[in-house]
Amino acid sequence: MSDKPLDLDELERLAKAATPGQWQASGDDPDGVADDVRVCFVRDGVHCEWCIAIAGQTFDGEHWDEATLKRWHGDAAYIAAANPATVLALIQRLREAEAKPPTPAIVRYYECPICGPGD
Repeated sequence: MSDKPLDLDELERLAKAATPGQWQASGDDPDGVADDVRVCFVRDGVHCEWCIAIAGQTFDGEHWDEATLKRWHGDAAYIAAANPATVLALIQRLREAEAKPPTPAIVRYYECPICGPGD
């Protein structure tokens, strides 16, 4: 975690400025040839309207190693899951939780059959 304090107002501003709608990770290549991982904005839930590339072709024409591609696919899935609607919902839940007074703990005292009542 970062030492930087959580700025919910700034996070909310950024989420509202981002493209709303469905985001999805893309780049699955059945033959494993393409070194391409993307986060796509899909307005209709099917067709990619535009995307942000996470990775692309190597400069030497070779392919990225499997571990790197797996990490990039994980990054793309995470970015797609952290879409504006999700971030705004999390901010709302956090603000609601922080606005509620803390629930007092319920403490029950039992008498021990061996020791008797506690002090």
